[in-house]
Amino acid sequence: MEKQNYIDKSRTITCREACSMIPGYLDGKLSDRDEAAFLRHVNSCASCRNELETNFMVNETIRYLDNNELESLDLRYLFRKNLRDSQRNLLKRRKMRRLRSVITFLTIVLFSLTVLDLLDIFKVTVFFEALL
Repeated sequence: MEKQNYIDKSRTITCREACSMIPGYLDGKLSDRDEAAFLRHVNSCASCRNELETNFMVNETIRYLDNNELESLDLRYLFRKNLRDSQRNLLKRRKMRRLRSVITFLTIVLFSLTVLDLLDIFKVTVFFEALL
């Protein structure tokens, strides 16, 4: 639910912009903001999704041939998995950024309270005793 909202709320891009982002997407070099906009576009634009799928399949085939892999190559499955994984990883990175922000905020508050307590400006222990 949140994953879709994050992607759905991303900025709108044109087909030209989406096509220019394909190499960056395939190389994993798009920023989270650009990747969300790109995924939003390819989820709603069949033409750009087909272009992405073609580029993905070419890259995977080259990688497959270069590595002399012995397993079968189901490109459509790999393409769908790649899109799912990209969306899942984008959401994980977003959650981690939020968690880091909360931890940073709490650290600053605790540090500030400690400094105020040491300078006898605001006694934290007295404050907590008054609450109890």
